[in-house]
Amino acid sequence: MIPYPDYSSESELMGLFSDEGAMTRFNWHEELGVFIHSRYDFDTVLRHLRHFPVMKDENGKWFFFRFYDPKVLRNYLEVIATSPEKLNKFFGYEKRIIHAFASGIGDSFHYYQLKALPEDTRNIPILLTEFEVNGFKDKNGWKREKKWLGIFLKLIRTFIPLRSKNN
Repeated sequence: MIPYPDYSSESELMGLFSDEGAMTRFNWHEELGVFIHSRYDFDTVLRHLRHFPVMKDENGKWFFFRFYDPKVLRNYLEVIATSPEKLNKFFGYEKRIIHAFASGIGDSFHYYQLKALPEDTRNIPILLTEFEVNGFKDKNGWKREKKWLGIFLKLIRTFIPLRSKNN
């Protein structure tokens, strides 16, 4: 008796992780959501994650937080990567309710698993801090700047001919 099913690459389940699978052929590139890996039941995971879609900042202002968007999740995890307290909060404190998050972005599949945190990591309230807000601003600002720089360089190349060695 096999303790878990044998999922070959042709199975329907494996098709979820490829843009070639019948189940994902028409929407893989739309980056519609994330996968959550947990040893806890659905209700426990839901109870934990329902604290995050709408979060209050340190000044009492409310924000929508779309952690279920693969791009937002990737950016958020990059922002909090240096903060054990924030990682601890997001993955479910000492219970580790969330073992890992996974998402398809472009033609890649990303798996975000929490490594061991320092033993003195404290539990903090679920609150959107200035640290996180500034991290998002920095990441989004850089993306905008990069986009505009690319457009600017393209325009320059279009309207200003490059000088030849003969000129």
